[in-house]
Amino acid sequence: MLTLYIKEGCPFSAKAKAIVKELELTCDEKNIADNGVRDELLEKGGKLQVPFLFDSEKKVGMYESDEINKYLIETYTSKNI
Repeated sequence: MLTLYIKEGCPFSAKAKAIVKELELTCDEKNIADNGVRDELLEKGGKLQVPFLFDSEKKVGMYESDEINKYLIETYTSKNI
């Protein structure tokens, strides 16, 4: 399962959200403004920075929208499945 931690209005979060939508991936989106989400993000990633992607199936977590987009394309496009 993919989980994307974001902040509404953040251009980097929007960039990561766009690739999820473009690739038509199922992704649980969590806004750090919601109760408990900041603590969850700190627990999984170690710092309070967004976007943060956590892929529970592959046990991969990462920050930085460009890295997230690269990972999603390389991991979840049809040529790589």
